[in-house]
Amino acid sequence: MEPSALHVLLVDDSPEDRLTVRRLLTRSAPGIYTITEVDRGERALAVCRTRPPDCVLLDHHLPDMDGLELFAALRAQSDAPVVVLTGVGSLTTGGAGPSCGNPAFLAKRTLTAEQLRLTIVHAVAEARRTRAHARDLALLTTLVDILAVGLGLLDQDLRILQVNAALATLLGQPATALGGQRFADCWPDLAQALAPQCTQILAIGRPSYQGAIVAASPYPGAAPELWQTGLQRLALPDTGAPALCLVIHAVWPLVQQGAIRPDQER
Repeated sequence: MEPSALHVLLVDDSPEDRLTVRRLLTRSAPGIYTITEVDRGERALAVCRTRPPDCVLLDHHLPDMDGLELFAALRAQSDAPVVVLTGVGSLTTGGAGPSCGNPAFLAKRTLTAEQLRLTIVHAVAEARRTRAHARDLALLTTLVDILAVGLGLLDQDLRILQVNAALATLLGQPATALGGQRFADCWPDLAQALAPQCTQILAIGRPSYQGAIVAASPYPGAAPELWQTGLQRLALPDTGAPALCLVIHAVWPLVQQGAIRPDQER
């Protein structure tokens, strides 16, 4: 779907090339683009600070810095997609649409209005999807972090990928420090007690587990406590590799009240 209105930052030290690109933009989608033109990298950075663009069209060679150097500086302050315009053809991406993390490369001498339009439309749409995903993930992380139960994501080698605030507190380390650590090193008693269930889920294909387990807290000299635990098999979104979602909370007071048996398992 064609965006309704877009601010395009055109960065090129050649007035003739800027005029050519402006004409291509106007021809491809009349009335859609508001174009800001600059001829230096530092001026492009200043525009991004004061009026963030929807897309940046960037000459590969500039008087004060090259295009890739400017791209890195732009990425440090903006997630606007970048299209690098070169005089010698595609350098790395074959003209593919850019993502928020990588630029696209288009050759000036073979550039057409339709090619430029499609590249910008794809780039802006991808950037908006990425931002929406990041917002959703931030909201989900906030919701997970306010839960009183511990939640963790473990890879197939039972290394910690992510934990919420409650589980980080149980493990006695900041959440950022736990990534990559073996769960067995962080909580030996519980990891040993859950080892058969983890094997059944990851190796045999059992979809999930819920049960009460007696294990000492991960602190020196801690007495055994009763923990309600849950394991759910899932696939990591980026690789499809198998992983485990761990849910845990202390239920010893419930046992004392007779609400749950220590050997209860589903």
